[in-house]
Amino acid sequence: MAIELRRVIPDPMRQYTFGPESVWDSEYLKFEEGKNYMIKAHSGKGKSTLVAYLYGLRKDFSGSIQYNGVETKDIDLMEWARIRQRHFSIALQDMRLFPKLTVKENLLLKNQLTDFKPWDEIQSMLDRFGIGEKTNQLAKTLSIGQQQRVTLIRALLQPFDFLMMDEPFSHLDVENQKIGCAMINEACEATGGGIVVASLGEDYFFKYDHEVTV
Repeated sequence: MAIELRRVIPDPMRQYTFGPESVWDSEYLKFEEGKNYMIKAHSGKGKSTLVAYLYGLRKDFSGSIQYNGVETKDIDLMEWARIRQRHFSIALQDMRLFPKLTVKENLLLKNQLTDFKPWDEIQSMLDRFGIGEKTNQLAKTLSIGQQQRVTLIRALLQPFDFLMMDEPFSHLDVENQKIGCAMINEACEATGGGIVVASLGEDYFFKYDHEVTV
């Protein structure tokens, strides 16, 4: 499994000049299954945009992004749904939990797509992250840090070749970052998948095969 980029430029950034190390307008960049990638840049340079392009959430770019040799702009919604159930998982910066559903309901909605984990294992993940007692609490009543922990657990409730994360630990202290990274590393080892992490500069507690500059 691989994602390949060739001379990709976001439409809103076409008037800009990019440095020689920038991913934008580069001749070729490849994300390979099982490898870890850090997308690093200052705020406003397009980290979140790149994650959205890789996951197929946005198409406002020139150039080519291919998934296994197929242009992502040519993949229809049904095929994207299949890819996202089995090959791509994501933890977005804005989390996108359903605020009027409980923690358990939010997690089961995701897990039921693939029946990936039994509930007792999910409960164990909540306990490990220090929010086991929040199972039946509405998502909107959680703190931002608690919501972020639920979001990370949700992203692990499916098989994946790539786990894409946009500043996934921005509201977590160091100890919870360590717990989250350990859970993600264990999931990658079990599935053979890799990670794509967008960060303002924090390396967190991952080992990276490549660093991508935006």
